[in-house]
Amino acid sequence: MSSPPPPGPDHGGSSWSSDPWAGRGGTTPVPPLGDPLIPPNFSGWFDRVVGVVRRSWQPLLAIQLASAVVTGLTFHFVVPEITVAADGTLRGPGGVPLTPAPDGTGGLEGFDLFRVLLALTVLLVALAFAWTTSIYAVIRDAAGKPFTADAAMRFAASRAALLIGWIVVAFILIMLGFALLVIPGIFLTIFFYTTLLGVVTVERGTIARCFQLAGPRMLPAMGRMTLALAANIAYQVVGGFVVRALSEPNSLSESLLAGVVSVPAGIAMVAVVVVIYAELRFHENGTARTSTLADELERVER
Repeated sequence: MSSPPPPGPDHGGSSWSSDPWAGRGGTTPVPPLGDPLIPPNFSGWFDRVVGVVRRSWQPLLAIQLASAVVTGLTFHFVVPEITVAADGTLRGPGGVPLTPAPDGTGGLEGFDLFRVLLALTVLLVALAFAWTTSIYAVIRDAAGKPFTADAAMRFAASRAALLIGWIVVAFILIMLGFALLVIPGIFLTIFFYTTLLGVVTVERGTIARCFQLAGPRMLPAMGRMTLALAANIAYQVVGGFVVRALSEPNSLSESLLAGVVSVPAGIAMVAVVVVIYAELRFHENGTARTSTLADELERVER
């Protein structure tokens, strides 16, 4: 499952050079060329992302498949099926019309709110466990430190509730951003995808820590994440056509196939998130390495 990091020279943080994005004293440390997660430049960033996939594809595949199955089953059996009829009315399960509730609360009669909340809870828990175990696996693999599935799950259990809480807070902020001028919502979506997962999983940090970590590297980091998200969206669109062509609408096979098709994109996004996080940590502190992140994970395990 684990393999040692690729060999190469390690030019520590003692050498410094000018960087147009640097804000800590106008200089930035020269990235170590042999580090498996910290890229020296944009080309190196892409190489590190590919390296993560090659090195950790087995645990990531297992994690993402498990998450896809849970998501697919949840959407099929728990989330109420809501469709739009030919006359424009909303229909619930079995084609039952969804009409305004007679109590005047603004709800919809025939709409099962409990099932929606249950589905959201299951999906959030599955998402939190998938991300925390994936990040744990990638960092341990990159540092050449073997791990067991049991250790990964114990680590995820120590982080899941915290990650769920901050995801909810981030979602509220994003919705407020969209409600204001749309653009702030888009900015926050990309920003939190870029920083939040790594900060909470590795450091048990907060949203304030996300802004502190990003610092003057916010724009280049978000630029790379924007490229990754654009590629992910394009893949999901193509995948959606494939799923619809190979399955019946609103069927169990459609839900499960949609989850399975999303697995490669999920693996790639884990790699992108970890590499960007490692790069931000290095630019914040020139002595930070992949081994630094792995040591931080071990301190949590003890």
